[in-house]
Amino acid sequence: HGRVARCVSMAETCDGVNHCDDGEDELMCNITDCHSQCTCLHHATYCARLRLISKLHQEDLYILKYLEIHQGLVFLLPDDFDPFPHILFLNLSQNYIMHVCGFRGISFFQPLHQTRLLDLESNFIKVLLAGCFHGLKSLTFLSLKNNQISDIRKGSFIGMFSLTTLQLSNNRIISLKNSIFLGLRQLDILYLQDNNIKYLETNAFTGLDLMFLGTYNYKVCCLYKKANAVCLAVWHWMSSCSDLLSNTAMRVIIWGICTISLTFNI
Repeated sequence: HGRVARCVSMAETCDGVNHCDDGEDELMCNITDCHSQCTCLHHATYCARLRLISKLHQEDLYILKYLEIHQGLVFLLPDDFDPFPHILFLNLSQNYIMHVCGFRGISFFQPLHQTRLLDLESNFIKVLLAGCFHGLKSLTFLSLKNNQISDIRKGSFIGMFSLTTLQLSNNRIISLKNSIFLGLRQLDILYLQDNNIKYLETNAFTGLDLMFLGTYNYKVCCLYKKANAVCLAVWHWMSSCSDLLSNTAMRVIIWGICTISLTFNI
């Protein structure tokens, strides 16, 4: 915010003190007409069991900076988020959302240029199409944990220039295709735990410069070969980033075992 770029925490927003050079953090801080199923405080709205985002009062959406519809009954995202130009934090976790792309793959999120955090955890999303998150150029954190994602198309994350943390654990991802994370130049942390990843293409991590890769699959760690990256995977003595049979000692041991077995069987 302001002329000097720095992050302003939620506690510092609308607290009566200018933390930005231009006082942007203290602008538009009063929601006047709160929906009956929501709780509103300053710039934030917290809703439970709300079915449609469009039910919120239109005159208050423009000043909204924090929207949480947690454990709600949201099935569909609005056609666009034009009324939410200043939203910073959007929490839509534990709903019934199945699609994050509109007709012909058009992103619902195009107007959300200022959004920093998007939580879509524990929904029913199955497919990420190319351009799904286009417009979220300031987003730093995206959670898609606990969905049913089995198909991530190339270009799904295009335009997410600022994303540093991507949470994809506990889905149904079975393959990582080439350039699947294309566009995530700033990504530091990637969570892939609790997926049944079986197929890995050689250039799946092209363009990434991760600090941490969370996975229980040792082969995924092997594919992402960066010296100073921390890769979380369970290791055991059979784990190896090289073909076991290409190791001379291992070939000799296996050959010996086979020879002994054959001799005693005869």
